[in-house]
Amino acid sequence: EFRRVLFRSSPVPGSVAQIIGSFAVVGSLVFVGLELRGNTRAVQAAALQSAIGIARDQILMIAKDAEMTRITAVGDSDITKLLPDERLRYAWQDRSFWFGMQTLYRQWQLGVLPEEEWGVYRRVICLNIATQGQRTLWPQTRELLIPAFVKVVEACESFRSAPTSGIISTP
Repeated sequence: EFRRVLFRSSPVPGSVAQIIGSFAVVGSLVFVGLELRGNTRAVQAAALQSAIGIARDQILMIAKDAEMTRITAVGDSDITKLLPDERLRYAWQDRSFWFGMQTLYRQWQLGVLPEEEWGVYRRVICLNIATQGQRTLWPQTRELLIPAFVKVVEACESFRSAPTSGIISTP
């Protein structure tokens, strides 16, 4: 009986419990912080993998198909030299490119695509908007994209200068 009264009235056991509880909370916060850091790295790795996949898919779409390579080369320099069905293929490939680049832009905005990677893709964007074919389709394409990304494209020095004859030269 005496022990029970002593511990109930003594401030020591309560203080010890509070100290132990405080250590538990701090330990939990450290654990959560470490988990968040690991999760952030996983998200960034997934974003980089996605960026590589988008670029690879765009390149392979053209490289795997000799006809698409020709359509892209001709379309980049003068879209009017393409037949109607070829112009349509060129336009769909163009739209696919811009949606892919917009996805990379959004990943960069969200902080999951590193600045260095985004810099590479920004240069690719500026190279592409410089071509005659891409520039011809831009008025329709820009309406399908988010305004912030449109500003990025239109801020390219190559957008403000005369279009070039193309990225891929015809044989």
